[in-house]
Amino acid sequence: IRLGSGPDCQVRLEIDGIAAEHAALLVGTHRTILRAIDPRTWLNDGPTRETAIRVGDRIALGPLIFRIRRATADDLLAGWPAPPT
Repeated sequence: IRLGSGPDCQVRLEIDGIAAEHAALLVGTHRTILRAIDPRTWLNDGPTRETAIRVGDRIALGPLIFRIRRATADDLLAGWPAPPT
C-alpha cells in the first residue's frame, strides 16, 4: 500500500509536507512492514528505513502522525455493504 500525495498512491494524503510517494506498507499474514521512501518518515521517536510495525506504534509522515491500533469488529464491517432488506 503506497502512501503519499501522488495520484498513484492507494492512500492519498494531499497536504504540504507529504511527498508524492512518501512511504509504503507491506502487509503480510503475520506482520506489516513500514518502508520509508521519504526521509521524513519516522516510527515512534526516530527516522526509519524499513521496520515491522506493532500495535501502539506512532508513524509520522511529514506533519501527520498516526497511531497503530487493532481494528474492531465494527471497523472491519464498515467496508461491507449493508445486508438486503
